[in-house]
Amino acid sequence: MTNAQIFERKTLYRRFRRLSDEKAALAIAYIRSLEHDDEPALTANEEEGLLIANAELARGEGRPFKEAMEDLW
Repeated sequence: MTNAQIFERKTLYRRFRRLSDEKAALAIAYIRSLEHDDEPALTANEEEGLLIANAELARGEGRPFKEAMEDLW
């Protein structure tokens, strides 16, 4: 860990200790939400679609995301 990281952690700890109980609980809940991946797993159809799309892009088929977005906007 670098000195800058150590300094940032100490600063974060000091700020956290100054929080009210209510705000500390909110901060803890937020931190815990970052630790868990709440994103649902891909379905078999979604995984198959990604494989097909990646294969098409590898062959030079399909449209890049940027190009499609430019057409929409």
